[in-house]
Amino acid sequence: MAGITALVVPQHLTTVVWNPYARAALVALALFWFPGLLLSHSTGIGKGRSPAERFSLTFVTSLGLLIPALSAPLFLATSISAFVPAYMATMVALAAAAMLSPLRGNERTRPAEESAGPLVLALVAVAVVVLTGAAWHLTKTGSVDRWWYLAYIRSYMDAAVVTLSEPFMGSGHMPPRFGFNSWLLTLAVWAKQAAVDPIWLYERATAAGLVPLAFSALLLLARSLFGNSRTAWLTVLSGGLLWMGGSMFPIVTRIPEDKLFAMMVVAPVATAVFVARMTGGWRRWVAAFGLSVAVLATTHGLIYAIVLLVTLPFGALMVWSGRTQRAKALVLVAVLAAGAVYPAWSGVAVHSQLAADVADLDNRDHPVVRVHWSRGRLVEVGGGMYMVRPQLLLHPVVILGLLSLPAVMRRRPVERFFLLPATLAPLALAFIPPLATMAGAVLLPWMVYRLLWALPIPMLVAVAVDAGGRVAGKSRWIPVLLLVSLAMPWSVKVMGGRFSPERSDLVMPGPGAFRAMMKRVGRLDTNAVVAASAEISERIPAVTGRRVLAISDRGTIVFSGSRELAEKRLRSRAAVLSGRWQALEEVPRPTHILFEPGTAAALYCAEEVYTLPGFQLCSFDSTPLIEGSELKEAPPATDGPVAVSLEKMLFDQQALLRAECTPPLDEEARFLHWPRPGPWSARFADSLCTIRSRLGSAQALFKPRTLRLTPFLGHAVEELSLSVVGSRNGSQQWRADKTTRVHSGEELRFELPADAVVAGNDEPSTC
Repeated sequence: MAGITALVVPQHLTTVVWNPYARAALVALALFWFPGLLLSHSTGIGKGRSPAERFSLTFVTSLGLLIPALSAPLFLATSISAFVPAYMATMVALAAAAMLSPLRGNERTRPAEESAGPLVLALVAVAVVVLTGAAWHLTKTGSVDRWWYLAYIRSYMDAAVVTLSEPFMGSGHMPPRFGFNSWLLTLAVWAKQAAVDPIWLYERATAAGLVPLAFSALLLLARSLFGNSRTAWLTVLSGGLLWMGGSMFPIVTRIPEDKLFAMMVVAPVATAVFVARMTGGWRRWVAAFGLSVAVLATTHGLIYAIVLLVTLPFGALMVWSGRTQRAKALVLVAVLAAGAVYPAWSGVAVHSQLAADVADLDNRDHPVVRVHWSRGRLVEVGGGMYMVRPQLLLHPVVILGLLSLPAVMRRRPVERFFLLPATLAPLALAFIPPLATMAGAVLLPWMVYRLLWALPIPMLVAVAVDAGGRVAGKSRWIPVLLLVSLAMPWSVKVMGGRFSPERSDLVMPGPGAFRAMMKRVGRLDTNAVVAASAEISERIPAVTGRRVLAISDRGTIVFSGSRELAEKRLRSRAAVLSGRWQALEEVPRPTHILFEPGTAAALYCAEEVYTLPGFQLCSFDSTPLIEGSELKEAPPATDGPVAVSLEKMLFDQQALLRAECTPPLDEEARFLHWPRPGPWSARFADSLCTIRSRLGSAQALFKPRTLRLTPFLGHAVEELSLSVVGSRNGSQQWRADKTTRVHSGEELRFELPADAVVAGNDEPSTC
């Protein structure tokens, strides 16, 4: 009742319950425990199962029961506050059903087999504690994707009318990948009603709470297949060791993301209920199956496909062997088919959007393709075919699991029917090129590797360790310790890497200039559009709820709907920050600009709103473009008799010219680097080089004729904005500008104005 009170009257919660963890816990009881508890009373679902198993089962069924209430703000075109009355109506209906239904008995389960033993249970407890603590500490160092999710969460919380439109740029586009998402909507309700910051909730309470849920879901699945046996607990231990290694499931940094949440919590529960019903469990499991399928379908479509890959072959084999009735299987398949409608629709829509942009593997300069291809998960084999890179399986726990297949052949038929197809089907789809290519056509080529998430590695390892224990007899603890010894070096290495300085740089800064500036940005008008550098732009909607002109190139494409519109926004943002802005059709004029003082963006500062060290927020003034001639392409024969490299200008004291660059050239790398200043900096990534003639040199008079540049961009295609200025005795003589689109390794040659630049008595010539 305290949880329901906290959910319904959040405005009084902060004065009564000052601790944010306590507030989050109270509202979590109302959201994630009470609905499932009422369902259990009226149907008996979960009765007879251990509390460790019911933990995840109650959570997922509760979330499924909340889907109608979560959709109420969308259907009623109102704020997220419409969830509360819809929630109360749902609870009244469930309570009435619980009171009117006859008392349900417990499910019949197989008698307990060999106990897990204190060693296994102790190791599982240690794994739960370690991973929970790691997730609590390290989720704040997770990938940039978390800012995408948090932008949606904050938008749902703050919007006067909840919509599915993207929250970054206000384009009105509704990305199908981020359609109705029950998990993100629930997080928004949770943060809103608990009166806590959504970033804190995501990085702290959610991350720490989901890890025990993942262990619970894995135990539920293992016991549905293996019964109440030592093998089930060995499965949980193996899963914990696999997760510590981080090769497949980065749960210590990313578990609140919808795909990880769906894979680690919802998918095991849905699969467990399917297995339980197919192996003789009561018909009431169908209700739990329907709810878990609904949550899965409205959370992540690809994980839904993984569940289909695991459950359908098992169901077919059970019917074929006569171990289950066809009618029972058809009911479950019908539920799966109904749930597949929404993921299928969103998948088709994603394919259509990417096809319109020609985002395929042959077009690797497309930012979406480039980002995924650069991660090295695919191998081309010729003929337009590809496969998943086998190195993704190089983890000792994974290898042990795959080597255990002979031991699986000696298990009960039901266990073989589940484990063998769930292992062989993903391996075939990932590593047989024609099948991998077909799977990529259905999913997306760069997402085929995620089919490996379907591998039941923890169960396979448990079978191997259990077989080793039977051979060892009274020394059955030896295989357990061998498993831990095999996994720990890898886990220590991976977990240690999560604490690296590079990871720490991703943590949002504490109290200081950044947070103070974000508070001021958050007070801008809700219709404000802020122009800021790429990485800070990606975070502004999540931190402040305000829109930006553009985010990263990949994100801008995803959330604006097309590459053409995205590039216009990116071009406009780059022009603002380089001092060369011009209005572009279909691109909104920014209302404000956030930049580092002293940079070219200061040209557009109409009125200073707020200034702190490293940050300046101004209203935007569309100052005319700086006048200058256009750099013209130079033919190859215009270099002249003397060519001086930038390297010589910087490091050769005898060179005719000398140069100073900001940021400085790396003497080892021998090339200029435009470093991204960091995710919390308002500085735009650029470089300035000043070239001077040496005073007293016989060559004080020089006529620069050609500027040659060779960019190193990998698979990226960039637009470079170049400005070249010639001065004499501190007075500008000429200026030439150029914005050009360029591929990696493509040499750029520009003809400079013909005016001589002469060194004076006091001031060297500069260019």
